[in-house]
Amino acid sequence: MLRMFADTVDDVVWFDALLLGAVTGLGGYMAVSLVKAARTVDHADAEARAYRRRLESVIEEMPIGVAVVENETTLSLVNERYRRLLRLDPRQTGAGIPIPALRVYDREGRALPMSCLPSGRAMNAGETVRGEEFRVESSGGKTLWLSVGAAPIRNDEGQISAAVVTVVDITQAKADEAERNRLLAAILEAQENERLRIARELHDELGQKLTALSIGLKTLEARGETAEPEARRLSASRQLVDEISESVRHITGRLRPLLLDEVGLAIAAEDLALAWGEQMSIAIDTHIDELPADLSADTGIVAYRVIQESLTNVARHASASNVSVTLHRDGAHLRIAIEDDGVGFDRASAMNASSRHFGLAGMEERVRSVGGRLDIESEPGIGTAVFVSLPLRKE
Repeated sequence: MLRMFADTVDDVVWFDALLLGAVTGLGGYMAVSLVKAARTVDHADAEARAYRRRLESVIEEMPIGVAVVENETTLSLVNERYRRLLRLDPRQTGAGIPIPALRVYDREGRALPMSCLPSGRAMNAGETVRGEEFRVESSGGKTLWLSVGAAPIRNDEGQISAAVVTVVDITQAKADEAERNRLLAAILEAQENERLRIARELHDELGQKLTALSIGLKTLEARGETAEPEARRLSASRQLVDEISESVRHITGRLRPLLLDEVGLAIAAEDLALAWGEQMSIAIDTHIDELPADLSADTGIVAYRVIQESLTNVARHASASNVSVTLHRDGAHLRIAIEDDGVGFDRASAMNASSRHFGLAGMEERVRSVGGRLDIESEPGIGTAVFVSLPLRKE
């Protein structure tokens, strides 16, 4: 490495190219190589010091925040973008800059210690982290969303001596995402309200009239006053009315599960899963815990729709023999898992525009609309698992 940086500038560029893939963003790739070079040159040599100044100048011009974490309390080689983002004291320069007091949370709002952050994982486990999102609160109360990357820096013996960290401010992007989710939630709420109105009209108006008609036909059948041909037609008409009533019941359930509003998510989800298993002749195992009574209505309907759509996908595409549905509370979140032992699929191809029939894009939109998260694990031949985390109460 020393020879590499002691030659021409072209060699430096060539070395940078070898580091592609180390950390998110071009700035991250450069940071790893530049910082590593700065730490290994001979500082007593005038030419080496000139190289270091040049490297530090390049780091300073990077369009992202860059710093080197020496340990859990100390930074060095901090550029101005990093200083501004983390609000470091401008009077603190050079090596030995104290890491500011920050509260860091993951996307689900859980507080994280230093060891769980990208820098800690890079230093302690040699892990390379690419673009993970965190909510950061400073001691002054300022809140930022940052996309953070990190990679270990090793000495000549191969031991980890520090970590380079890159940070990008995504606060505005997260605010834009929150606004999009708010608008999406409003659209979905209007859609669900209209579904509920139609479902109730079908149930209360058409459903009741069909029931009355069926009872009247049964009464005529019971009297036995009609001739045989008419009696057969009467019986066929009554059976047709019953079939129409059953179809209306299924359509009503698809439009809006009235059971969800009447008895809550736990019982409605259990009923949905067991009825689906019986209809599809597929073994289904349910593990549904008792849920809080004040569960957000938005969360409840999203959870129900995710289970409903996942089971529909299993029926259409999976060729599964066994399915499990799990629903339980985990702190401030509702966890859902729908797993099958079917044929599986390639998730990337299923998410493209030509494969919308899987309904995955719609599921993700619903989940995001209430601030949740959806993860899908699947490979051809090993089945599929859908994991969803939803806030119990809408923020």
